[in-house]
Amino acid sequence: MPGAWGEILLYAEWTKEDRQNVPNPAQRTLQEPIRVLITDDPMQARAGLRLFLLAFDDLELVGEAASGEEALDLCARVRPDVVLMDLLVPGLDAACLTCSIRQRFPEIHIIALTSFGAEKTAQGVLKAGASGFILKNVSAAVLAEAIRAAHAGQALPSSDAS
Repeated sequence: MPGAWGEILLYAEWTKEDRQNVPNPAQRTLQEPIRVLITDDPMQARAGLRLFLLAFDDLELVGEAASGEEALDLCARVRPDVVLMDLLVPGLDAACLTCSIRQRFPEIHIIALTSFGAEKTAQGVLKAGASGFILKNVSAAVLAEAIRAAHAGQALPSSDAS
């Protein structure tokens, strides 16, 4: 299988053996961590989310994307369980990106993140299939619970705690 998730390689270029080695969420055991992809433009925001994920044994960072196109590519290559996606991700409108991910990979859950109240954009992402919307200023525990809830197909916890 190709190297680290940061390698640029299109899914179409993979060999048959590579494609067979992509983790299948349906075949995972309960002990395996929830695979998370971060999609956010600023490197500092991704770095903060990366550090947060390291604090939880049941969460595993499998990739980082700075644009919508990169997120779609990584979804095909690393098959995350949950995508943490900023509402202002460059390249694709957040609702269009959500719709594209959900159509191509219905097993992937999406949590929309923002640092300000963008209700109209958030509503569009929710209508497109996101599991929920949460503010970036929540505590690490609330964000971890949101990831777990989305992965389990449950309602996300309230984002008014910080």
